[in-house]
Amino acid sequence: GKTVLLNFWASWCIPCRQEAPALDEAWEKYKDRDVVFLGVNVWDDNENAMSYMEKFGGQYPNGIDPEEEIQVNFGIGGVPETYFIDKTGKIRDKYNGPLTGEIIDYYLDRAMKPGEEETS
Repeated sequence: GKTVLLNFWASWCIPCRQEAPALDEAWEKYKDRDVVFLGVNVWDDNENAMSYMEKFGGQYPNGIDPEEEIQVNFGIGGVPETYFIDKTGKIRDKYNGPLTGEIIDYYLDRAMKPGEEETS
């Protein structure tokens, strides 16, 4: 398995736009370390989502959740919302709000070390 950063976003979300550069930089830093970044667009229409992905989507995979299945399964309450999942598939942490490089490093480091007690 791989460590996963799963980020929920929307095209109209200003904090989502603010965190986009930090996500791109972190993806470059972690992409060769068995870490997968995935972005999921929610509460949006396809045209706005595609336009956002062209401008802010980064180089890691991003997709649209038109049936709202993924967001319901994760129980998201707002955007941006990010899950840090360890190699066993266990959600180690959830972060609400815009990410910075330091925040990403902290939670990815925790997720890459399975077995430690979780705090959230």
